[in-house]
Amino acid sequence: MGGKPGGSIHASVLDPLGARISGATIKLLRAGMVIRDGSSDESGVFVFGALDEGRYQLEVSAPGFQRRTTDPMFVAGSQVATDVVLPLGPLEQSVSVTAAATGVLPSQIGAAGHGARCCRGR
Repeated sequence: MGGKPGGSIHASVLDPLGARISGATIKLLRAGMVIRDGSSDESGVFVFGALDEGRYQLEVSAPGFQRRTTDPMFVAGSQVATDVVLPLGPLEQSVSVTAAATGVLPSQIGAAGHGARCCRGR
């Protein structure tokens, strides 16, 4: 299925500002199937070596970032170098509010309605 071995993919994983991301998970794909996996080092770098000639993709993910799959790259007995920039992940926030019911003072009834006009008839 493959041609001559010996090609490699050398890449850096970066955030949108160009800072390197260590510990990112990288999957090497060929024909849509995972054939190897690894992670970026403390400098955000990883290498997949001894690759047969062919088309490969990288699927890269890290906590706090969106997963990214690269465009196909052709490896033919030489080193292919690329940077993979991961977009920031969605920001999620959870807020819980708890309140006890209390009586409403007569002076508070209708206080919100003073000076406020409703949009009736529009």
